[in-house]
Amino acid sequence: MQNTKSCIKIFCKKSSKNLILGIIINIIGLFFTITQATILKKIISMATDGNPNDIIFDSCILISIVLVCRIIIYFLDIKKKQLIECNKQECRNLTVEKFLMQPLKNLYTFKQSDSKEKLDDDFRNVYAKLNNHLPNMISGILAILVYAILIARLNVSLVLIMIIIAVTQVIPPLFSKYFAAKFYIEDREAEAELSECVIAAYKGNATIKLYNLYEWFKKKISTANKKSEMVGRRSTTAFQADKAVQKLINNILNIVTYMVVGFYILHKHISIDEGVYVIALATSFYIEFNKVFNLIPEFSVLKKAAQRIDEWFLTEPNSVDMASFNKVNVINVSKNYGEKQVFKDVSFNLSSDKISFICGENGCGKSTLLKMMVGLINCSKGKISYDGFDPCFVSEQSLLKHINYLKQSDPVLTITSYEMFKMIDEVRIDNTMEIARKFGLNDDEIKNQMITELSGGQKKKVYLSIVLSNDDKFLLLDEPTNSLDKDGIEVLKELLKKRKKGAIIVTHDDDMMNLADKVVSMD
Repeated sequence: MQNTKSCIKIFCKKSSKNLILGIIINIIGLFFTITQATILKKIISMATDGNPNDIIFDSCILISIVLVCRIIIYFLDIKKKQLIECNKQECRNLTVEKFLMQPLKNLYTFKQSDSKEKLDDDFRNVYAKLNNHLPNMISGILAILVYAILIARLNVSLVLIMIIIAVTQVIPPLFSKYFAAKFYIEDREAEAELSECVIAAYKGNATIKLYNLYEWFKKKISTANKKSEMVGRRSTTAFQADKAVQKLINNILNIVTYMVVGFYILHKHISIDEGVYVIALATSFYIEFNKVFNLIPEFSVLKKAAQRIDEWFLTEPNSVDMASFNKVNVINVSKNYGEKQVFKDVSFNLSSDKISFICGENGCGKSTLLKMMVGLINCSKGKISYDGFDPCFVSEQSLLKHINYLKQSDPVLTITSYEMFKMIDEVRIDNTMEIARKFGLNDDEIKNQMITELSGGQKKKVYLSIVLSNDDKFLLLDEPTNSLDKDGIEVLKELLKKRKKGAIIVTHDDDMMNLADKVVSMD
């Protein structure tokens, strides 16, 4: 069984250098803050003691440290961004690869809009939050501990008060962050629904115009848009509320801190220079404390986005290898979509070296049955097997060694027919080219024209040339004569007669029926 890991674990492993570099940059910032506070304390101490020359010297040291730290952080940050972009592409490619490794039945049922959301927003959320938030969380916790220890060395009660103030600042924003995380999946689903409408409009724009369906489509996309706007308003309200509360708290925070430090100075618990030192550290202490607590809900959003992507990462591809077979067995197979029954209790046995036809009225489920036989969709009831092998659990590579499937609608790709022939089976490319020429396609159409530029009949001939090029494969053909001219149909019949392996054909073309060794009726 293949070892599967969550996308977070895989992305962390691939981004380990980015994460380490991010932590180093933050630690340098921590060192700079402590050094700055220490020198400020020393400058105030010297000012109260009346040593102006030492003040100038220490101020120059402080400026030098600031410059050196900023230069180091600047170059490290550039390196970090380069690594992030490089690894981002690698992780994105891996995500696409995991998507394409899904079992055929999963790929067939995925919605384009949902897949787009996962490849875009979900991936961006997981990768960006992982590379930015994880180093900030680790270094933030470290900074909180260091600042607390340094302040505690001066006065333990003072650090306890600072912790209480810090906790007070983070509690109110937790509610808005909670709602932001809660609305995340709703937001993604609403965006996916809106994207689905846009994709449908792009694919069906001619149909919408020809049948005057504009008002229907306008209503459909308006409903999806209203839903998206409603969820968006909730998210925006939560975000704005968080900002307003945070701003108010920060103002109160500064005033309270100055009051507390002033109280400790007045009562001789700490000196003036120590008070400046505490204020300098306390400001960074609050920032880090707030940052860590703000990141907690962000990790909740990251987790939700990762769970959606993990549908690909944690789904194992089919691994059962199928051997060559002699019989195709369909046993009491039924298919339902919800409460709608497509067909019920269909049974037959077919030989793999014979040509068999499946006939029936439109809508009786012939194409659906063929999709079930190639493993694209599951049976609601019953079983389909090739000498005991269930197509839904056989690995795609193994299945495609023994079966070629021709869909009723021809895929449209922006490559030439020759490029497709070469990618699918370079060993048999000469045989595929010969079959294409028999169908009447010339070399210019095969090698120079994109498949998108070909007519419906020419596209059909291209895909028939592919599935017919390997005599050792069993064929599942769904309406193979659609868009074919009479000459093309005659060539198809001639090629099917000469094949060593058989076929199961769904067709309404009576001219093809004289090839049948067996006919299965679904009426």
